[in-house]
Amino acid sequence: MCLRVCELVVNVKKIIFTSSSVVYGEPVTIPTPEDYAPLKPISLYGASKLACEALISGYVGIFGIDAVIFRLANIVGPSSGHGARSVYYSYHLKC
Repeated sequence: MCLRVCELVVNVKKIIFTSSSVVYGEPVTIPTPEDYAPLKPISLYGASKLACEALISGYVGIFGIDAVIFRLANIVGPSSGHGARSVYYSYHLKC
């Protein structure tokens, strides 16, 4: 509904949404192609990103709003000095 209000009140014509590669879950194919299936997110964050993609796709089909969805990947490596990425990287190096 919020997207429809944006279209009507603010005259939004295009949506640019940043999703995440977490919508793939634990894919077998790396690098993961855009048409990879099934999409099986393993976190609430991934599920919410996939749900947003579905809603945006619905608005494109029903209301003709133009949209672009980018599925960005998280970058984890030795230069990640703090935060969740650093903890994740450190943990997997020890395993």
